[in-house]
Amino acid sequence: MNRTVALCTALPLLAGCPTDSTDKIDGFDSGGLVCDRIHGATGIVLMDGSGATIHFPTAAPDETTVTSSVAGPTDDGVWLAVAGSEVMTSEDEGCNWSLTGGRLAATGEWELVVGGSTAWAFDRFSAATATSTDGGISWTATSTGNPMFGTPAVDPGVPGRLRGVTAQGVVGSDDGGATWTPLGSPPPGPAATGNTYALAPDTSVVVTPTGLAITHTSGESWVETGAGLVADGVIAHRIAFSVDSPDILWLSGEQEGVSGLYRSIDGGETFSDVATSRSLDLDVDAPLWPVPGAPNEVLSAWGTSEDNYGIHVYHVIAGDSIKTTKVGAYYHVNDAGFARDGRWVLGVDGVK
Repeated sequence: MNRTVALCTALPLLAGCPTDSTDKIDGFDSGGLVCDRIHGATGIVLMDGSGATIHFPTAAPDETTVTSSVAGPTDDGVWLAVAGSEVMTSEDEGCNWSLTGGRLAATGEWELVVGGSTAWAFDRFSAATATSTDGGISWTATSTGNPMFGTPAVDPGVPGRLRGVTAQGVVGSDDGGATWTPLGSPPPGPAATGNTYALAPDTSVVVTPTGLAITHTSGESWVETGAGLVADGVIAHRIAFSVDSPDILWLSGEQEGVSGLYRSIDGGETFSDVATSRSLDLDVDAPLWPVPGAPNEVLSAWGTSEDNYGIHVYHVIAGDSIKTTKVGAYYHVNDAGFARDGRWVLGVDGVK
């Protein structure tokens, strides 16, 4: 991935954090552009809520950083990002970053989540977890016992309470992640993927061979639903709750070899097809980032083609439109967070 290319980028965006720019995604203003080598080597890109302006922060461990996760802000206004095992921090809503964070164990690919003044890191491929109460400067290692599906949820009403879902069922911590305990019963059927609803962490969903299983009681009981997915031949790969409602679910997967994004507004009983790889460069394992305050909107990302330059961020507005954002950088968007002013903080594969 150590490639150098010529690409037109905007000089005014190389410093500071603009609120407006001539660097528009569609129809660049050639008067503000020069051709230069590709930017975005930090592995972080900041965009406004429409995808129309771009800012590439400058701090990074090196010029080929792969930022696997971004999250924030904490109560202290700190955003965190992780690249490999290196933690970066930002105190200005993702505009600029510094290497003031600590280091995580080099065990795999970390996912970040914040709640209050605390940050947690979860290895996507193992049971390893870590907790920080000082803005990411130092981390205490723990373990959940099993890898998590999706990002665990921090209970907004009970300090130190976390819930997440694994292939074996719901696990919880009531001491800020120091210890984790299996809760309730395993979901019906072997679970392949799942997620937890951030605003009500007792609610989790998993995908099973017969459809979906949802719990609203931290796994004490499960309700099977979504049989229509199986009947229609949809193979689910990822699933996510809307930020605003547990009845709205987004799902990525494939149907008869065609990749697609699907949406349910009835708690998983039925799903509608909102985007497919017939028209978009979607991957069967397309990531899903529901947009806060917009229950019918989700961000997804380019996942398959490596022959074209640019990150492709799909802004799906169900029942209305799909906006494609192309950013001056390569390959995947690995994670997305949403700043308080609505901007997108993207963790990406940085390249040289």
